[in-house]
Amino acid sequence: MDRIGQHVEVPAVPFAEMAGFGGVDPSLVVRAWVVKTLALQTERFAEVPDVTCNAHMAMAQLRLHARPSSRMISLFQVAIDRLGIPARAYHGLLQVASTIADLDGSDGIRSDHAAEAIQYRALDRRLV
Repeated sequence: MDRIGQHVEVPAVPFAEMAGFGGVDPSLVVRAWVVKTLALQTERFAEVPDVTCNAHMAMAQLRLHARPSSRMISLFQVAIDRLGIPARAYHGLLQVASTIADLDGSDGIRSDHAAEAIQYRALDRRLV
């Protein structure tokens, strides 16, 4: 399981909510959000061979685009040391935190983005 980058628990949706009609389709809102974020990443990596999105960032791009603050490094260290998240997950956590920052419209990765990325490793926390 440690080779899987994100583990997300999805709670059951109550039938009444799922069957509801009216309003804007939330999937269309999410789709627009994702399309905008992918366009941003495509533009960011336009001059970088073999990289079109954050998931493809190697160490060189991570150093340029996902520079962690000392607070973020502390969060990742706690996650690795205390929550049982494997050390090899560090680069993936930076990639995910970078994508969360992009989705948030942020100019850079903040500690809350890093904390959210760590939360997507839910299965690691259960194994501790």
